[in-house]
Amino acid sequence: VQPAMEGKAPFLLRCMILDSTYGVCLFDKCWHWKTKNTGPHSLSKLVFSFFQISLSLKATQTSGETPAQPGVTQVLFNEKQVTNNSRRGKKEEKQETSKIRLSTTNAEGIIVAFFHSVSATPEEGKQEQLKELVLKVAEDFTAQYQKTYSAMKTEFKDLVSEKQKLPITHEEVLSTFSGFSESFNTIVNKYSL
Repeated sequence: VQPAMEGKAPFLLRCMILDSTYGVCLFDKCWHWKTKNTGPHSLSKLVFSFFQISLSLKATQTSGETPAQPGVTQVLFNEKQVTNNSRRGKKEEKQETSKIRLSTTNAEGIIVAFFHSVSATPEEGKQEQLKELVLKVAEDFTAQYQKTYSAMKTEFKDLVSEKQKLPITHEEVLSTFSGFSESFNTIVNKYSL
């Protein structure tokens, strides 16, 4: 887990950039994440699943029309904590007040996904800024890495099929795109989130 940027941890939790065909994680930035064992590869499967579901729903809603520009899709999660009450011998479900939203966009074959907290009293304009941020990250990543990404894409099928002999590892993929960190931090710091 990377250290939180000053002032960013309470709202922005994590950002991932994935391949939209196979769900391979290309870039991962973590500010604040409760589960330390959740690596980018297992979490990318969750993001990719939600992306596939949103594509299915959009296809049903738009009747075959393609939107003119990429939008931002959002999914809201309620965190629940299940505790074992040993005195009563039964499980109690305790609802936590914190919520997490996943905001994603798809552009040029990549998915940009931001996990962020949702407060009971949202600050004015924060959601619009976040949508702009998601789209800006997608735009800058594709501008910098589209050729590299396109050249590597053929290797992703073998990577997700978990064959014994892989042409490339998940760690090598992340390493290839790690240079985006500086640009990414500059973009994020332009927004007051």
